[in-house]
Amino acid sequence: MTLTRKVGFGVIAAGAVAAFFLLAPPSIEVTEAYQPPLFAAEPSSFASDAYENRGYRELVLAALDDAEANESRADSAPQQQVVNGWVARDLLAVLGLAADDTVLTNTVIAENTQIIAISNTEMLLALAALSDQQAAIAKNTTHDQRVPAMLALGLVALAWWAVTEPTLRPAIDAPGAVPNDDAPSPRQGEV
Repeated sequence: MTLTRKVGFGVIAAGAVAAFFLLAPPSIEVTEAYQPPLFAAEPSSFASDAYENRGYRELVLAALDDAEANESRADSAPQQQVVNGWVARDLLAVLGLAADDTVLTNTVIAENTQIIAISNTEMLLALAALSDQQAAIAKNTTHDQRVPAMLALGLVALAWWAVTEPTLRPAIDAPGAVPNDDAPSPRQGEV
């Protein structure tokens, strides 16, 4: 009887191990997280940096101060025309620097706008892929069947234990008892 009991419990244990590995839910493949691209860098140098980081207002004031100083030394109309030409040249240079900086700034803004548009498109595509992935997971998700299988094997083990448990036979002196040779004999004086 004990050999039958051991074999039965061994079969139940093997069934528990098999149920644990064979009834595991399927693994789900997860894609990488979306990484947006970096923005275009701010221009490292503007055209006005060539003039010792002076602002446009300072450059205009410097050109007008130079013109005023040269104007005070100009004695004739031709000299005044030359001074006015120099002032016009200096002010046009400041306007050129401002325009160059504006173009450079607008280029960076356009590049960043393009990157944002591409980034938003890629983000929408990534969200759509994530939504599809979640739908596939929800569709293919099976609940873990190992817990009910283990509980069922536990009930089988309990039933096997109850069926294979050696029973104690009643004592000889009990009313309606059948004699049992395996049962311990009562001590003298006890009856």
